[in-house]
Amino acid sequence: MTYLKAFIAGLTFPATVFPLVLLALWSAGKIAILEILPIYLAPLIWGVWNVLYFAVGKRCPVKNQNLRLWVTGAVLGFLLALCVVFVFKAPSVLFGITGYLQYVPLAMITIIYSILWRYVVKYFNSLLGLKDW
Repeated sequence: MTYLKAFIAGLTFPATVFPLVLLALWSAGKIAILEILPIYLAPLIWGVWNVLYFAVGKRCPVKNQNLRLWVTGAVLGFLLALCVVFVFKAPSVLFGITGYLQYVPLAMITIIYSILWRYVVKYFNSLLGLKDW
């Protein structure tokens, strides 16, 4: 039951916010983002990542919960940013950004995800009664 709660806690935020973000981008004329199929899998990825946080993290030598949450979010953000920048080339396709500025999302997404994971996912984990060891 813990892993089901972790899955739900992980997917709650992106399942609520991502459709609004996609709608805002669509209304701004950035319809190319709607053609990127894996973006629709983001809530599921967040849910699975939270399950992995609870399943694998028990063996983590770092005992500070906040630091583990920062790192968990940063790793997920960096992996997804790699896909966004190098696989889907979203900065150049969606926004026309070329050169070295197209790599800014690598740092930006990593930082945003670590902040969201530390504050938002931690809140939903505690809301569902998930105790971090």
